[in-house]
Amino acid sequence: MSRSREEVEATLQIAKLNVQDLRTTAQCLAFSNTFTSGDYCLMELDETLCKEIESGGSLVIRGDKADHAVLCSPDKTYDLKIADTSNLLLFIPDCKTPDQLPCDQASLSVCLCEIAGFSNHYWELRRCRPKLKKLKKLLLENPYDGPENEQDKSQDIVLYTTEDLLSQIQASSLELMDHLKVIHACQISGFWRLLDFDYEMKLLSHITQLMDSSHGHSAAYH
Repeated sequence: MSRSREEVEATLQIAKLNVQDLRTTAQCLAFSNTFTSGDYCLMELDETLCKEIESGGSLVIRGDKADHAVLCSPDKTYDLKIADTSNLLLFIPDCKTPDQLPCDQASLSVCLCEIAGFSNHYWELRRCRPKLKKLKKLLLENPYDGPENEQDKSQDIVLYTTEDLLSQIQASSLELMDHLKVIHACQISGFWRLLDFDYEMKLLSHITQLMDSSHGHSAAYH
């Protein structure tokens, strides 16, 4: 229920507040007809993450049922932790901050702002290392041992694209790609694979022989 200008001024007098010291817009709060306390979650974001959202970017929460969830930006990973507060946090979509209110308004005006919900906790973010131990384990399920052996393998083998890995690994896309380089993973036919050790040694042997052969031909021309 909205209040009149006279009721607002009377309340200010009881509180011993001078109207001249305040903004000339009074925002009266009332509970919405669709008020709820369970449909919203609050998350505290730092300046970098705010800019990411404002520029049209996205943040992703990653983790299986057995994992402690993390939040990922395109290049960083954050732990998610619930922080309780003794103050009730209200969700007021139409409420304006002081810098959004007119400062040159001559007389007091009253507007109604509806409370859509509330919460007594919020999600707090803390920068953490990406959780990458699972990555190598997944790729070692089906190491690549050469094209001649691929046809003999069952069609039911599980292979992973970049999107598949992002859905299971708790890391940002940049951190994931960097670690794929660290473990020397190769992208073959759209899937990330680790080379089988024997196949890797076989390739190394072929490369060494080619280098020796090339060096021999070069020496013969001299």
